[in-house]
Amino acid sequence: MKILVRDLGSAGVDRLQRSVDAAFQDAHLFLSERDDNILEDARATDPDVIVLGVARGWDACHSICRRLKAADGAPDVPVLVLASPECNTEGRLAALDAGADGFLSTQFDIPELVAQIRTMAKLKGIPFAGGAYRRSVGGSHTCTGN
Repeated sequence: MKILVRDLGSAGVDRLQRSVDAAFQDAHLFLSERDDNILEDARATDPDVIVLGVARGWDACHSICRRLKAADGAPDVPVLVLASPECNTEGRLAALDAGADGFLSTQFDIPELVAQIRTMAKLKGIPFAGGAYRRSVGGSHTCTGN
C-alpha cells in the first residue's frame, strides 16, 4: 500500500507512520512537501490513498483537492482529509465538494484510521485479503520524501 501524505506536520506524519506500520504489511508513506508538486508527486508515486492535512488552512486543502480531481492525467486516487476535531462543518463540506472522499479527526484511533484507509483503498479497487491487516505493532519507520 502506498500513501501520499501532505500538510500533516512532522508529529502527524510520525503518528500516521506508526499507525500504518502497525496495521498494514508493506505500507509506505511518501511525503509531498512542495506546493506546486502535489500532482507530480501523485503521478510519480501512484498512491493508493492520499492523506491530506489542513495545516495550511481549508483554502489550501480545497485547492489541492480540486487540482487532484480535475487535472488531466492525474491518477484517480481517494483523498482522506485529517482535520482537528474543532474544524467546522462548513470547511469539511467544502472539501467534499472540492473532491475529498472522507474525513478523520487528527486524534484518530488506529482501528478507525485502518477502516478509513481500507475504505479509501477500496474506492481505488484494492481488495484486502485476510492477511492484509496486521494487528501487531512493528514494521519499518521510513518515510520517503520526493
